[in-house]
Amino acid sequence: MSKLRCGAAFLVTVAAQAIGQSVLGLAVTETHRLSSAGQLVLPFRCASNGAIYGRFPSGGPPLFQVLEFAPDGSQKGSYSYLSDPELKAAFLEDFAVTGNGEVYELAEVWKNRVFVVTFSGDGQIANKSELVTRHPVNLSHIVALPEDRIFVSGSLVGDEHGNNAGKPFNAIFDRSGKLLREITLGGDPKPKEAKAADRKGDGNPAVKWGRTVAGDDGNLYVMRQRSPAVVYVVSQAGSVQRKLTIAAPVEKALPIELEVNGGRLAIEFSVVDAPDVGDTRIRIVNAQTGQNIADYSVTAELGEALTCYRADGEFTFLRETDGWPRIIQAAGR
Repeated sequence: MSKLRCGAAFLVTVAAQAIGQSVLGLAVTETHRLSSAGQLVLPFRCASNGAIYGRFPSGGPPLFQVLEFAPDGSQKGSYSYLSDPELKAAFLEDFAVTGNGEVYELAEVWKNRVFVVTFSGDGQIANKSELVTRHPVNLSHIVALPEDRIFVSGSLVGDEHGNNAGKPFNAIFDRSGKLLREITLGGDPKPKEAKAADRKGDGNPAVKWGRTVAGDDGNLYVMRQRSPAVVYVVSQAGSVQRKLTIAAPVEKALPIELEVNGGRLAIEFSVVDAPDVGDTRIRIVNAQTGQNIADYSVTAELGEALTCYRADGEFTFLRETDGWPRIIQAAGR
């Protein structure tokens, strides 16, 4: 498979163990072919019932919809805003899935207008709102919160001179799109040098290519793509609880995926532009302290699209074989 591409809370920064820990293997336990073919676009989401959600092409590039699959690969649902005239050409930046099966999609249209579309479990649009911000933004991540709120993360769009291009933007909005709170993450990666307006969201790759997920403990985990990896643990109210610094298990590797379960983080590291997955690792750390627990190697048989992690040592991957995506279950050995 080809390479895929703060309130007043007290901050605790913990560095995980350095490179050199022994590496464990993963053995395939089940494989199921998806009932629908299509390009694999990271990230995928895994629900508590085992269902898998992912972005798949719809109507030609760059249009996508979210499809839901059962653990056996059969399609169970589809979620698309493309029938809405205002969103027919919108790009699906990211999506989130709640515990009761609601899907939230983050859609961007021309001139950096950003909408959040909410779907009920049967795939029908339940709500659509445009996010109101003081400055144009490029948003890359969304997480659904209780009480019809959402958390988003991305960066600011620069002016014609490049001012503020790529400056991190983290905020909580309500169901109507009203800004409730902006959140500052101490030490958030600074943008790269910008000489023109950042209209493509390229001003801060550490933010754009990071990950934000909801933990089963109720907190948000905001990861930036840098080495060592930095993960901010944020409460549902928007207060930063702690900041974890996780060393890469392989030199030059960057974090590309994050999963949280049972008080543990599973962070997948990969060497950018490497010809294969030979140096791809999954590092498991304690979600409270950042203390290293285990490292697992990722083989070509598994691919590189980590989708689910359970603290009992079970992993789910997606990879394409002979033109068809497949769900691959694996366990530590």
